[in-house]
Amino acid sequence: MIFRLIIFFSLLLPASVFAQGGSTYSFLGIGDRRTGVGAQYDAMAGTAIAVPSPYGINTVNPAMLGFSATTRLQAGYRFNQSYSTSGTASLAQNNGNLDGIVALFAIDTGYGLGVSLGLLPYSRVNYLLSRTIATSVEGQQVYGTSEQQGQGGVSQLQVGTSVRILPSLRMGLQVSGLFGIITYSDKLRLDGVYSEILTNNTLDLRGLLFKGGVYCDVTRSVSVGAILGSGTPASVTTSRSVAGNASGDVFYDSTITTKAESPLPLQTGVGISVKTNSGIVGAEVRTEDFSATTIPNDSRSAYTSSLRGSIAYANFSSENPALPFRERIGWYAGIAAEKLYVTYNGGTLLEYTASGGISFPLGGNAMLDAGIAAGMRQPQDVGSITEYFCRLTVSASIGETWFKPFARD
Repeated sequence: MIFRLIIFFSLLLPASVFAQGGSTYSFLGIGDRRTGVGAQYDAMAGTAIAVPSPYGINTVNPAMLGFSATTRLQAGYRFNQSYSTSGTASLAQNNGNLDGIVALFAIDTGYGLGVSLGLLPYSRVNYLLSRTIATSVEGQQVYGTSEQQGQGGVSQLQVGTSVRILPSLRMGLQVSGLFGIITYSDKLRLDGVYSEILTNNTLDLRGLLFKGGVYCDVTRSVSVGAILGSGTPASVTTSRSVAGNASGDVFYDSTITTKAESPLPLQTGVGISVKTNSGIVGAEVRTEDFSATTIPNDSRSAYTSSLRGSIAYANFSSENPALPFRERIGWYAGIAAEKLYVTYNGGTLLEYTASGGISFPLGGNAMLDAGIAAGMRQPQDVGSITEYFCRLTVSASIGETWFKPFARD
């Protein structure tokens, strides 16, 4: 087991290779929301509310934590490539991040009793933009450049558990502690006068989220699931610093810090899955209501309710060593459409995604999953930036039997 862990974590060493900008619209709100982790579910366009996996760790619906027969440890890496265009201007960016580390303890499969513990991303901010500015000062035209950069995000320490209430009904509960720091900077340089103004806005967020989930087998082939979650008001500390210098001499330096509270979003979702001879077809709808959120936001943006729908197909990989290798490979595909949780310039932001992926055993109970998703973000107003993206996620997991089934009459 120790040897496997060494190999497992050695796969994650390149995680700091990419650190450029990666998502133009991540400067809005608290960044790009990450509603689930793992390459397997990414390959299904995030469809997870009613799609149980025999070895994947479901961080969306806690009611399905009891499906795995082995205790598992999973970690992943996500690479993002984006291409943004507006009129004749265009910009390509990329970045990469660890995609969470989560452990699932399969305590008793008969009772559907599973417990998960993980450190996962809740949102990501990563962009680097530059634009030319021009203005008139006392009748003279002044030119310069503005370099805007955002980094950081919100993480969550997540604990979940599930139990089988009836032969066909499972329930689960999940608690997530949110924490994270986001830094937004704007470096303004004026040509000819060697003047520079640096503005830094830092957002420190702390909060607690609760989520419940249910999963029910309606028939032998049809299952449904649902989730409901919200949280206590989050504490938000914002710091704004402005420093200016001309020819190396500081002429202005100021910092203001404020503290406040903000409601956290209400999350709901329903899903359905149908088992076929070759796999599972799943579909779901999710929404998160951020409209009451008072977390500081860009002046051109406002919080609203997100709405996401997706449909997917899964032919899960098999851990049975008696099968030929080609029959142990898993295949996944999905499509999704989403209205994001923020508006821009008064219009909604729409995201369209198509995805696919593959998984195969590495030996024993180890699995390697790879998923790729491509799509676009299209603002409602025509003059804004259109962003095309490609996201590659790789997850590795290892499993062992730690708990023996309880004795039953």
